[in-house]
Amino acid sequence: MVSQIGPLELPEPGEQRAGYFTFDDPLLGKYRWPYFAAVGAEAGLSFLLTAGIHAAEYTGTLAAIRLGRELEAEHVRGTIVVLPLLNVPGFYERSE
Repeated sequence: MVSQIGPLELPEPGEQRAGYFTFDDPLLGKYRWPYFAAVGAEAGLSFLLTAGIHAAEYTGTLAAIRLGRELEAEHVRGTIVVLPLLNVPGFYERSE
């Protein structure tokens, strides 16, 4: 089973995780992307949900955070990953 998607480490089968990841890039390395991931005990499809593509899309970001907090690996077959804030640099620029 896949244990990593790019820089994002996935939990073990039957577990969920929330955390942050970053990129090994001089421009992006100063930012951290939040994520939620749940990997079911049974293998299956992978699903990625993203939000916050535009810096002022707060409603979608909040909805993705709420969904990510509700993920429970025992109800998942395969893998679900939620990235509630895709445009982290834009979000921080807008909030300064």
